[in-house]
Amino acid sequence: MRIPALEIVALTFSFVLPASAQSEASIADAMRTIGAAWNRIVQNGETFVAKCERGGFAGFRLAPGTSIRIDLQKTNSVLSPYLGIVAIVGEFEENTRDLQEQAAGKDRCYPSVAEAQSISRFWGNSMTYSFVLNYQVNGLNLQLTNADFRFMNNGGNDLFRRVNEATDADWNAVLSAPLH
Repeated sequence: MRIPALEIVALTFSFVLPASAQSEASIADAMRTIGAAWNRIVQNGETFVAKCERGGFAGFRLAPGTSIRIDLQKTNSVLSPYLGIVAIVGEFEENTRDLQEQAAGKDRCYPSVAEAQSISRFWGNSMTYSFVLNYQVNGLNLQLTNADFRFMNNGGNDLFRRVNEATDADWNAVLSAPLH
């Protein structure tokens, strides 16, 4: 069966259109919006409550002084022609119970979300992490899609899961930004 050339061109054209439908400027604006959201989270000490692996809840935040750098790169991909990058260098803090409380028999995390939200004492592990998060166009949004090997190997797999489970509006702003 022979397919006319006009039909092949139409099929190819309609396949490529969705990947290039968003302008470079709108993708760059969305990336700037995501970068600004990450910077607000650091500057305001925004926390999110997550489930602990062994039960209970705790608050987490990026420590003061954490640096956020954004970039937008053009790729050779037809389906994903742009890659948004957020590089995070800094420490993370949590409001879990301290080691003395744990030694006294208390669980590391708090039994309820409300109790975890009420605790304003945070502490870190004095380790500086370097993470890279990747964003790609998904429909009419630039969305967090993946993280690099360094991010995953430095405890980022857990952070990535926790950020994706966050329900707070400030944290949701780092997950996705609309394209205009």
